[in-house]
Amino acid sequence: MRFEPNDEQRQVQAVVRDLARSRVLPRAGAWDEAGAFPAATWDELAQLGLTGVDVPEGQGGAGLDVVTATLALEELAAASGSLAWSLANHLVAGFALRSATEGSAEARALAGGEVRGATLASPALTGGLATEAPERFSGDVRHVGQVQGAQRFVLPVDGDGLAVFEAASLEGRADAHPLGLRAAGLGTLSARSAACVERFDHWSTGARAATRDYARLLNSAVLVGLGRMALDEASRYALERKAFGQPIGELQSIQHKLADAATLLDAARLSTWRAAAKLDGGRTATREVGVARLMAARAALLATDEGLQIFGGYGYTEDFPVERAWRDAKVVSVDEGATDAQRADLARETYRLIA
Repeated sequence: MRFEPNDEQRQVQAVVRDLARSRVLPRAGAWDEAGAFPAATWDELAQLGLTGVDVPEGQGGAGLDVVTATLALEELAAASGSLAWSLANHLVAGFALRSATEGSAEARALAGGEVRGATLASPALTGGLATEAPERFSGDVRHVGQVQGAQRFVLPVDGDGLAVFEAASLEGRADAHPLGLRAAGLGTLSARSAACVERFDHWSTGARAATRDYARLLNSAVLVGLGRMALDEASRYALERKAFGQPIGELQSIQHKLADAATLLDAARLSTWRAAAKLDGGRTATREVGVARLMAARAALLATDEGLQIFGGYGYTEDFPVERAWRDAKVVSVDEGATDAQRADLARETYRLIA
């Protein structure tokens, strides 16, 4: 199986990288400071087909693949963790719908970028909203992205159901001063006898598991991008900052920090590509996704932490993107399950292989 991206995938990556560096990175700090979801830039992503990058053309998408989706998310995350994470959630929302039904109009609208969507970070692990009457729901759902930016919410209902809600039917309350992902609109949704647009009563166990794997894989790509942002910024700074008459990048202690971060990020990136390639081949990749997600979390947290260390006191100010990458990586690393939960899942997969 090929794990290295092909020429077509690399071409898409180059386009997204150019967009991220020219249109996203210069604005990402202001979005973060204002806590504002970048709706105009989101529309640019839709025009490029990224809102349905790995969705078949017949279902309203760009007809590419999961490997390409991970490449795009890494590039966006290297400029803005909030935007990349929001796109990942949007893709998961569409995936969840496609796993529950064939030919959903709402899934097509999400893939085509006609509407912005958001889904729970871990839809398979929560009961979601409760039915109070036929087709009506009530309750609170926490830790949802784009509570004030999405137009649709794809949420689990009654344990094994799935429903699509118009944003206008739910009350969204943004979290006050979250640690990271400040431009992603994290918050709580409240339903008071809300009606859904579409409902699927039997979202199968297999479909929920597939959605979880897909969400964790995209999460891995975002983490790799955040780690890369920190590594790139720290490397530039190490070459520019001088102490004792030489760039601090000549100091062995600094070189070791950069080398360790680069090594883990490479391993995480390759693991992510491997899992994505297996999903593209139509096979289950729970173990491969688990390896990628665990490695990506470790790599991103190490790279951002070491990046702060290299910047010294400057790293703890908002003048440099490394501080934002550190905050975002902290939040994304516990999305889709904290590291200990990921390790437990991976251990179970390891046991299964020798059973």
